[in-house]
Amino acid sequence: MTAFSPRGPRALPASFALSRTQRSRRGGSWLAALMTRDAVAALILYAAVLFNFGLAFINANGMAIGRTHVILGELAIVAATFAFCFRYWSPLMRPWLGVIWMLGVIFLLLSLLRQAVDPKYIRDVLLIPIFIMLGIAACRANIVRIMCGLQAIVLAIMIFEAVAPQAFGNVFNIVSYYVNTRDFKQESFWNAGSNLFMSALRPGERFLLPGLGIHRLSSVFLEPVSLGNWCIVITLFTAAFWRDLPNKARLFLVVSNLMVLVGSDGRLATVNCLIMAITPLLARLPRYSYFLYLPGIVCSALILVLALGMEHDGDTFSGRIAYSMNALSSMDLGALLGYDMRLIGKGADSGIVYFILTQSILGVAAIWAALCFFQPATSHRAVALMHGICFYLALNLMVSFSLFSIKTAAPLWFLYGYVRGRTYLEQGQGAHRTSPLEPGRSGIGPTRIPTHLARA
Repeated sequence: MTAFSPRGPRALPASFALSRTQRSRRGGSWLAALMTRDAVAALILYAAVLFNFGLAFINANGMAIGRTHVILGELAIVAATFAFCFRYWSPLMRPWLGVIWMLGVIFLLLSLLRQAVDPKYIRDVLLIPIFIMLGIAACRANIVRIMCGLQAIVLAIMIFEAVAPQAFGNVFNIVSYYVNTRDFKQESFWNAGSNLFMSALRPGERFLLPGLGIHRLSSVFLEPVSLGNWCIVITLFTAAFWRDLPNKARLFLVVSNLMVLVGSDGRLATVNCLIMAITPLLARLPRYSYFLYLPGIVCSALILVLALGMEHDGDTFSGRIAYSMNALSSMDLGALLGYDMRLIGKGADSGIVYFILTQSILGVAAIWAALCFFQPATSHRAVALMHGICFYLALNLMVSFSLFSIKTAAPLWFLYGYVRGRTYLEQGQGAHRTSPLEPGRSGIGPTRIPTHLARA
C-alpha cells in the first residue's frame, strides 16, 4: 500500500506496515533487552541484599512493616530464585538439589524429636544451596559489574549515613524496623534518643581509627555486623578474582572496601579481611586442606579455653570465644544430636552452638563436607575462594550466627555457585581447544561455550 502526495507516490513508514502484533513485539523489545538472563540474576541478588533496606524505608515513611512482610519478601526472593534456576537448569545444580532434600529430611526428623517446628532453622541453611544454584545459573554474567554495582550502592549509603547520621536515622528509623519485625523490644536498645541500631553506638571508643569521631556505620544492612560481613565478602571476591579484574576495578574495590571496613569498625571483619587478602597464597596448600579449618579452629579454641580456664570477660574477642567454647563444652548428647534445645539461648553469641543445635552435629558435618567437596579444586580461583569461605565460616561461627543473614549470605553463596559454573564452562572450553579468555577478562562476562555445554 502507498500514500500519495503532490510530488507522487510515497511509501508509508515501516511502523505503519507492521501488523498490530508485530508493533506490540517491537514496542516490548526494549524490555526484553533489559530483562536478560544476566540482568534477572543480578536483580534477584540485589533484591536479596537490599530488600530489608527498602522495607525499613517504607516502615519509617509510610506503612508499618511487620514480621509477615519480611517473611513474604524472603519467600518471594526464594521463589524467584527457584524459578530462575529451573528455567536455566544445569546438571551442576543436581548435587545441590540433593542437599536441599537432605536438609528437609533433617528438619523433619528433628522437628519430630523436638515436638516443635521452627521454620527459621531450615530457612537458615536452605539459603546455601538456593543461592549456589543461582550463581551456577548466572555463570555467564559479568560478575565484576554485579559486585562493583553492589559495592557502589553500599558505599554511597554509608557515606550518607556518616555525613548525616540524624537524617539517615529519620529516613530509615532502624530501631522501629527491628522492633516491628524482630524479637527486639524498645527498652533493649541502650542508645536512647537514636534511631540507629544498638551496636552502632558501642560503649567505648572505636576499634579502628578511634579519633575519627563517627559511630559504627551500617549502610544498607541496617546494622554494623552485616556491613562487616559484607566487607569480608568483597575481600573474598577481590582476592579470588584478582587476576581477572581490570585495574580500575581493583583500585575501586580495594579503596572502597577499606572505607567500608573502617566504617563498620568490625573487629572480626578486620581479622577476616587480613586473612582473606592472602588466600591466593593459601591456594598453594594441599587440595581440599580447607576442609580442616572448621574442625581445626573449633578444637584448637576449645582446648585453649578449657586448658587456660578462660571465662567470658565482656565484649572482647577473647571473651566471646571463651563464652562460645564454654557453651559448646556444656552440650550433652541430646544437644549434639539436635533434639535438646535448652541451650538455644546461648546461640546468639555462639554460632557453632546455634548451628549444631538447629542442624545436629551430623547435619553440620554433612553441610560442611558438601561445601568443601562439591567445589572441585581445579582452578586457582576456586581454590582461593574456598580457602577464604571456609576460614570465614569457621571464624565467624566462633562468635556469631550472623552469617545466616540473607543480606550477606546471598552474595557469598552466589559467588560460590558462580565460580563452580564458570570453572566448568572454562574447562569445557579448554578441552575443546577453543581459545581461553584473556588474562584480565576471565570470569567477568560472556565467553564462547562449546555446543555440548550450551545447556549447562
